[in-house]
Amino acid sequence: MKKILLPIFLIFLLNACTSYRALKHFNKDIAYTQAVMYSKKADIVYNDEVKTIFYATFLNKADEKYDDNYYNFVIGIYSQEDKLSDYALTLNNISYDKIKEVNKDSKLYENISLKNAWAKYYYVSFKKNKSTASILLELRDENYKKASISFLN
Repeated sequence: MKKILLPIFLIFLLNACTSYRALKHFNKDIAYTQAVMYSKKADIVYNDEVKTIFYATFLNKADEKYDDNYYNFVIGIYSQEDKLSDYALTLNNISYDKIKEVNKDSKLYENISLKNAWAKYYYVSFKKNKSTASILLELRDENYKKASISFLN
C-alpha cells in the first residue's frame, strides 16, 4: 500500500508546485501576437524539392495603423539561388504598387512572426479593391511554379 500511496503523493505534490500559465515564457507585445494570427507560409516545390519558401503577414489586419488605401504586407522570400526580381508577385493577379526591403534592425522586422535568418523581407503595398472579400497573394517563378497564400479581407 505504501508503494502505491508514495508515488501518488509525489505526483500531487509536484503538480501543486507548478505554474498553470502555459504562455508565461512568451513575453511578446501586442503587435507581434496580432502578426502571428495574420501570417502564413507557402512553398514553391520543384522536382520534389522546396525551391523557395514564401512568408506573408497581412499588416492591415494585424495593426490598424497599416489600414489605409493599400493592402500592406510584409513578405519574406528564401531561395538558395534566386532573388525577388526572379519572381512575379501579385495580389489577385495585379502587381504591387510599392515595395521596400525591411532592415533587420527595424521595428517592423522585430514583429515578423515567421522569421528565417536567411530570408529577405519586404514591405509590399497593393492598391485596395473594396469589392474583394478574399485576397490571393501569389509568388511565381520563371518556370510558372507558384506559391499561393490567401487571406480574408
